[in-house]
Amino acid sequence: MLTAAVLTKREPLILLHGWGMNSSVWAGVIDALGEYFDVSALDLPGYGANVDEPCDYSWSSLMVWLEAKLPARAHLVGWSLGGNIAAEYAYRNPERVLSLQTVATSPSFVQREGWACAMAADTFQDFLSQVETDHHAALLQFAGLQAMGDEDSRKVIRQLRLAIKQAPELEQGVLLSSLTLLGELDQRDAWSSIQPPHVHWFAEHDSLVPQAVASIIPDSLILAGVAHAPMLSMPEYLIENLLGFYRQQAANTLQRDKRHVAESFSRAAPTYDSAAELQREVARASFTKVSAASEEAVVELGCGTGYSLPDLRTAFAQQQLIAVDLAEGMLRFARDHHTDIDLDWLVGDAEQLPLADDSVGILFSSLALQWCGDLTGLFVELKRVLAPGGQLVFSTLLDGTLGELREAWSDVDDHVHVNHFFKAEDWQLAANAAGLKGSWESETRVLYYDKLRDLAQELKLIGAHNVNQGRPEGMTGKQAYKKLCSSYETFRVARGLPATYQVFYGVLHHE
Repeated sequence: MLTAAVLTKREPLILLHGWGMNSSVWAGVIDALGEYFDVSALDLPGYGANVDEPCDYSWSSLMVWLEAKLPARAHLVGWSLGGNIAAEYAYRNPERVLSLQTVATSPSFVQREGWACAMAADTFQDFLSQVETDHHAALLQFAGLQAMGDEDSRKVIRQLRLAIKQAPELEQGVLLSSLTLLGELDQRDAWSSIQPPHVHWFAEHDSLVPQAVASIIPDSLILAGVAHAPMLSMPEYLIENLLGFYRQQAANTLQRDKRHVAESFSRAAPTYDSAAELQREVARASFTKVSAASEEAVVELGCGTGYSLPDLRTAFAQQQLIAVDLAEGMLRFARDHHTDIDLDWLVGDAEQLPLADDSVGILFSSLALQWCGDLTGLFVELKRVLAPGGQLVFSTLLDGTLGELREAWSDVDDHVHVNHFFKAEDWQLAANAAGLKGSWESETRVLYYDKLRDLAQELKLIGAHNVNQGRPEGMTGKQAYKKLCSSYETFRVARGLPATYQVFYGVLHHE
């Protein structure tokens, strides 16, 4: 099952097609990618739905056109010529590109000095002449070239020709100008300087873009068993590889961000209890849901300053009690302030617990697991350490938490200022996939503040950390903060400025 992180944020993902084709070539992958992203297949200027939009296919014109078409920040996937255009956009506008994947794309489609892994210049010129003479016949011939090497080339040819037939007729001028760009481009230097996370996919049996390019270009991988159009010949295989890249990027980002989370909570340990009334209330509500007996160890994941530890010690007086937290500073603070409790202290990540298999009878966690990104992996790990018959009781936050603050910030800029949280179904599906069964409960809690500054100060005191990609760097300027306050004021009610928390409880069992 696919892991989460960036895959739950519904970020924009734009698909760009190749020369002579149109956005319909992506039809077999859009639905699957759409489960995790806000997907759009964009027709290039002069193609498909944009057949009436003129463009001279110079880089400057294309970049202006794309800037007007694309969201402020997006993931890009480009196939063939679409990959060249996406790569150029990522090179010139790194701040607007979350990630880049090219498929069957070469930085130089035609051979030139120092670049032999490409179509011979004479062959390319012959094809260009065919387009000038009879562009309809040339398009059909090109469909055959793209399918060459595929195990089911006839099927791919039919799909490519159907895509051509069903789209608005392409003007010869558009085909010539875009083909000329393809023949003249040399992006070798640009590709070596692309800043956003990226990967270049090459097809093993591609007759147009040799797989040998992968041995020359960094950040390249080979799609086995496919030719130039893998989205048509093996869409499921391409989907898994595309999503695998996002999965790895998410894991890398989460590892970096978890260090920031740990550091933030470590710094906040001395002030946490002064501002954590909501956290204490939720912890008390969570503890009332613990019902199982236990002979094995009792573990609190994300113990924080240790608020729940006395209750756990009283309820399970004979069992080994282990307090686990990602933040070493928070764990140290809890240990110093609970010297009267007999228990063990452990720095650890809930997704990689340093505990033995089947060693825990009760896993308890209150408002800590929302910092985990791979929910399926999380529940698999929790089940691993949980003994058969053991119980997992936890609370977390759901999508919609601090919605007022998120909406107010959206009036200020396009940065991500408020953490993204999973939906209830994300938690339920991941737990079921890991084989944990039980019950779920949700509630809405609303806190009220006289001023926005009071909410901001509370979040700072408890160490709540913005871990999202796209978060702003540096401090908020006076004008931006003034605009934020004005926007947040629209939510004011008689009791003050509301801050909504969507709380979710799970009581699960390892059967």
